[in-house]
Amino acid sequence: MTQRRIIYGESADMCRWAAATIGAGGGFSSDAHAIGMEVDGEIVAVTVWNCFETHNCLMSIASDGSKRWMTREFLFRSFAYPYIQLGLPRTTTKSDERNLPSIRLAHHLGYRQEGRLRKAAPGGRDDIVFGMLKEECRWIDRRFAEIAARAEREVQNG
Repeated sequence: MTQRRIIYGESADMCRWAAATIGAGGGFSSDAHAIGMEVDGEIVAVTVWNCFETHNCLMSIASDGSKRWMTREFLFRSFAYPYIQLGLPRTTTKSDERNLPSIRLAHHLGYRQEGRLRKAAPGGRDDIVFGMLKEECRWIDRRFAEIAARAEREVQNG
């Protein structure tokens, strides 16, 4: 039987895993916060939020390439943090123009393409910028999101 577990409270380790997985050589900014999904004791996905502003943050999802991580629970928890717990009205994600799986995922999650950052990706490629407003997010189930946010606060408070 497959054992799944959401991981809270190990942001530094999860950010390192995510950075290595998606090739973010410099890692994430010092304000990064993360949750992970473990399947049978192995990390299969990590959501990282960083570069927080008053109305926005960057959101990145790194995975092992399988679909084992993509559960409603993990997605609810991933979007509950910025939209419910922090009350942000939007999130932003970026993808290297050659990373077609990442671009497909952004569209699948409901992000809308908003522009390009020319030569911002490795090798002089462009980063594609996607944004999602809170009211556009279909991954927020209010009851579940409140439970997820409460669990996250409990972990942070020890």
